[in-house]
Amino acid sequence: MEEKKSLTAVMSLFVRAFHNAVAEEPVFRDEIAGKLLSKSECRETGEYIVSGREFFFPGQSENMQSREEVLELIVNTQLAPTVLARGRYTEDCLKTAVITGTQQYVILGAGYDSFAWRETELLEKLQVFEADQPEVQRDKLERIRRAGLEIPGNLHFVPIDLSCENLKSALAENGFDPGKKTFFSLPGVSYYLEDRDIRRTLESIASFAAEGSMIVFDYADEGLFSTDVQRVKNMLAMAHAGGEPMKFCCDEYYLTKMLEEYGFLLYEELSPDDIEDRFFSESEISAFEHIHFASAVIKKAGYTNTKEKILYTALELFSERGYDAVSVRDIAGKLCISQGALYKHYKNKRDIFDSILREMEKRDGEKAMESSLPVKSSEEDPGSYESAEYENLRSFTLSMFSYWTQNKFAADFRKMLTLEQYRSREMSELYEQYLSAGPLKYTEDIFRGMGVKELERKALEFYAPVFFMMILYDRAEDKRKICSQVKEHIYNFRKEV
Repeated sequence: MEEKKSLTAVMSLFVRAFHNAVAEEPVFRDEIAGKLLSKSECRETGEYIVSGREFFFPGQSENMQSREEVLELIVNTQLAPTVLARGRYTEDCLKTAVITGTQQYVILGAGYDSFAWRETELLEKLQVFEADQPEVQRDKLERIRRAGLEIPGNLHFVPIDLSCENLKSALAENGFDPGKKTFFSLPGVSYYLEDRDIRRTLESIASFAAEGSMIVFDYADEGLFSTDVQRVKNMLAMAHAGGEPMKFCCDEYYLTKMLEEYGFLLYEELSPDDIEDRFFSESEISAFEHIHFASAVIKKAGYTNTKEKILYTALELFSERGYDAVSVRDIAGKLCISQGALYKHYKNKRDIFDSILREMEKRDGEKAMESSLPVKSSEEDPGSYESAEYENLRSFTLSMFSYWTQNKFAADFRKMLTLEQYRSREMSELYEQYLSAGPLKYTEDIFRGMGVKELERKALEFYAPVFFMMILYDRAEDKRKICSQVKEHIYNFRKEV
């Protein structure tokens, strides 16, 4: 397995070196890559690629011209697009991060990355940590020696098997400072991991990286394994044949929520069209279908102060036991503070509950505003409903489904109302307002503004499955499947209105 990983890294190195040598205006300049390859490797790798012409272009290989033309065609269409654009995107993001205070750069799965010898001016402002398999790093060090390159004093090699070793400890042993803003890159890693491994990596980074640190990576969307695009099929086949099958893909909605779960805020997401426009608009190369780039910032969850911590802890207990079953003593005990300390922030349990309601009202309005939908009722502001569009409703509903199921504050509030709706008239009315009759009426009002016929039936057909999926989500083993079903329902419903 380690040898195959090294071969994958060699192929990426060859692509960067080849592109830098033949392109008039390289998408990603890497004049060091060629120095890390021996002449025999260049020749053998080139021959290996050309020998696959029938694989890449079945039935067309006989019409191809010289070896050099075939090699350039295969590299440019099949091998280079993601490697080049990913390198450019990562380092563009890094340059911006350094301007805003980033002091450390961690490359996970660094392979034969050449940043430390190309970007010497930027390197002066950073401590750089290359993390990869020990075997790959030993090979890289030998290549550096053969090329006559000096290892900068602020470049640190971190030998680690990310699947089973502790990243925090490995970095700390090599001088990493968790108090400094850090830029993490995961080039070409996510495709080959299971969902749980990606989550473990995010959880690990979030556990020690400073707030404001950034992570950049590439990933495949949900169409990867059902694609009819030939070169994407080729990519999947090559990965499988090489013993490293691709495993992970997701949509932007799922990715956003997964990042949020571990304290990351999705900062930017580039679709294949975005990548095409940004990096290949003046190139013969075209962006790979189903491959996306993303950057996210660590915004640690945590609490801003004791008052907020009391609020969140109380709501968590209310969701587990019910409002009436929880006392101020219970809340204070959970926080390991005295009741007197709690009373400095809230008069009593009811005061805490009222604060929870105010927070929910605020968040509810913010969600509507984010999707450009009305915040006030149709009676208060009828004109705003007449300008509402289905795309805004779609975006809002997806956002709210995610919010009610995956945001801890909202999920706990929903669970509390579900428990208490049969015990208290007030709780029953709140349940209707936030989860049943309220959203249903809101949907009716939006549809009315759109001129939809049979309002009550259409609104029910739109919202009822979403409401039902929220219930299923809590106990579902495959929560990703539930999210996909909600998204499919909402997208398909467009045809009905």
